[in-house]
Amino acid sequence: MTSANLSGGLSAVDAGRVGILLVDDEVRNLDVLESILASPDYRLIRVQTAQAALMALIDGEFAAIVLDIQMPDTNGIELAHLIKQRKRTQHIPIIFLTAYFQQDKDILQGYEVGAVDYLTKPVDPKILKSKIAVFVELFQKNRELAALNRAMESEIAQREKAEQSLRQANNELEARVQERIAAHAELLKQKEAQRRMYDATLSSITDLAYTFDLEGNWIYANKPLLKIWAKTLPEITGKSSLELGYPVELAARLKAQVLEVVQTGKPVRGETYFKDAAGIEDYHEYIFSPVLAADGSVAAVCGTTRLTTERKRAEEAARRLAAIVEFSDDAILSKDLNGRITSWNRGAERLFGYKPEEAIGQPVTMLMPPELRSEEPNILERIRAGESIEYYETVRQRKDGSRIEISLTVSPIKDHEGRVIGASKIVRDITRQNQAKRELEHAHVQAVAAARAKDDFLAALSHELRTPLNPVLLIASAAAEDPQLPAGVRAQFANIRTNVELEARLIDDLLDLTRVTHGKLSLATDCVEVHAILQAAIATVRPELGQKGICLNLNFAAQELVLKGDAVRLQQVFWNVLKNAVKFTPDNGTIAIETVAAPGGKMTIRIIDSGIGLTAQEIDRIFDAFSQGDHANSGSPHRFGGIGLGLSISKKLVELHGGTISATSAGRGKGATFVIELPHLQTGKAHDKSIPGERGEPLAESGSRPKRIQQRGMSILLVEDHEPTRTALAHLLSRRDFKVQAAATLGEARGLVRREHFDLLISDLGLPDGDGYTLMAELHDAFGLKGIALSGYGMEQDLARSQKAGFSTHLVKPVRVEALERALSDLI
Repeated sequence: MTSANLSGGLSAVDAGRVGILLVDDEVRNLDVLESILASPDYRLIRVQTAQAALMALIDGEFAAIVLDIQMPDTNGIELAHLIKQRKRTQHIPIIFLTAYFQQDKDILQGYEVGAVDYLTKPVDPKILKSKIAVFVELFQKNRELAALNRAMESEIAQREKAEQSLRQANNELEARVQERIAAHAELLKQKEAQRRMYDATLSSITDLAYTFDLEGNWIYANKPLLKIWAKTLPEITGKSSLELGYPVELAARLKAQVLEVVQTGKPVRGETYFKDAAGIEDYHEYIFSPVLAADGSVAAVCGTTRLTTERKRAEEAARRLAAIVEFSDDAILSKDLNGRITSWNRGAERLFGYKPEEAIGQPVTMLMPPELRSEEPNILERIRAGESIEYYETVRQRKDGSRIEISLTVSPIKDHEGRVIGASKIVRDITRQNQAKRELEHAHVQAVAAARAKDDFLAALSHELRTPLNPVLLIASAAAEDPQLPAGVRAQFANIRTNVELEARLIDDLLDLTRVTHGKLSLATDCVEVHAILQAAIATVRPELGQKGICLNLNFAAQELVLKGDAVRLQQVFWNVLKNAVKFTPDNGTIAIETVAAPGGKMTIRIIDSGIGLTAQEIDRIFDAFSQGDHANSGSPHRFGGIGLGLSISKKLVELHGGTISATSAGRGKGATFVIELPHLQTGKAHDKSIPGERGEPLAESGSRPKRIQQRGMSILLVEDHEPTRTALAHLLSRRDFKVQAAATLGEARGLVRREHFDLLISDLGLPDGDGYTLMAELHDAFGLKGIALSGYGMEQDLARSQKAGFSTHLVKPVRVEALERALSDLI
């Protein structure tokens, strides 16, 4: 179908369709929406500006509005607000469309201005069609109800008027009946014998026979009619049609026709419905004829009725079918068993360009491209066998020679004996639909490629950001723990280490946010003991606690509770909350950590600080990505630092563990409490093993140092193309009495392996002439060599690939010297 435009009035066909307003500044998007919603029942109005949309709403009524968020003059939110301000249009449902990721607050803003749904491009055709169908049905029901109310009001008024007239007529008739009762009594006596014979005769026929008096009252009904009524003759004698339960309008019409016969002396024909005692309605044809007296005057009116329900229904069905066929947007035609066209509707004329006189009698193969005419014998063979062909997609040819893609349904036509005498065809043009499908598929491919490119870019960006930090963290972490250096120097290096780790954490948070958004964040779950994870998280903030003089109070009431979880991710959650508590607690403040076993097999961890506290508004958005507290809008927006990702990611991680996290505060300056609730398995011991995380660092006890490396003099092959990292690593390893041979490329490493023996490989993964995975696999297969992967890539797939290649540990840059020592001691 084609969409309606805004100029001029509506055609008769458009006036019967339900209006749907499509608003998008992109013509291509409007074409896609129109192809999805194409229906003979819809009148699609497409506009590209907010002003045009408002004009369309003034000119017509609509069941729904499909509205793009991004508009050139007025955006979708503002337009929706204008629409909802107008009484005439405020009831119209609005579906927002957008091609951009929206935060919850943006979606809520859409709902606040009256949106009923929010869909992201590309739109799923089934979902959009289903939602529009619901609104169309609601619109039609409302319109039908309004029409019904108007009709009922009119009928009530007519009924009151008719009842008043009937009351007056009844009063007049009553007076006249009383006057004639004596005369009628004698007449009835004389006619009784004749009536019995008359009744016996009329009751033997199948038609309904009856008699009215000159006033239109029933004075006789034969037995078939009395049986339908479930009444006796005395119960209907002298009664009006209204008294016998006929509707007011029908009773008045029957009486008027009886009086017409009385006045003219001529028969009157008509048809109506009849309702029996069971409430079943049937259509009847009837004839009222005069009964003449000896002097030629009309003495009564007799009538006969014949049941015509089946014929009426068949005729009505035929008329409806003919109307459907004739005015269908689809091409509907029929053919005989020789393949010649026998009928041709308007849809066929529009689709193929042939007029009925040009098509009827011609072979249907005239619609087929030459190379496809071999389809027809197979179709006819299946039709002769009584088989239907549904939704067969092929190509047909118009009168002008152009080709169209169609969906074809062919059904056999049978006579009254069930023999196949021909076939009917319904042909639908699916050219635009297929084009839209191809465009959607292409758009999907592009979207997937764009998402993959973005992921690759983020991974590469992470690598490029981490790599320069690596030598800085290695040197700073080693110097911070070097007892040969003065305490002040160690403190300066510790400060460098802390800030480099913070920078690395920010990079990790950005990658974690991407994983969460795309549902790609996975957990490496095992049975873990929560207190051990808490202690490890506490160890990471102890230096800051000491610097600020913060008192840490621990109350671990929930003893040795074990849960199924990812130890590294849980440590990340606890570290994020603790880091915030330390950051926002002033010098010499307090932080308390409590654990309790909660009812229902749950464990509750509370982290309570005496810091700057939270306002009610801050609590509402504290777990939103990139959210900053009100302090960020004060005079010193960077006083506390951070980009607002840690708590958002922590919330997602807790939810992935089947738990909840919440925050409370009595207000500004009154501290804050974070409550983490997690399901636990039992009271007992966790598995006795370290669980390496994404950064390749196993959890450590609070304040613990990595064990001293026992074996010295081992030969290590160090492969690293980043010269500062290679130099720093070689120096640190040499100071720890390892024999180090360094290579910058895969080729150099292979050359060293051919000349010397090595006990261990430490290798970057991305090398100028290859990758560390290949080198590790080669050395592991040839010499059983163990290895430590060192890379700026730390996605789940990177860790899995390094493990598959044979690396025992995967360290993500930047690396602390303590993490390197732990990895070495685990392998030696």
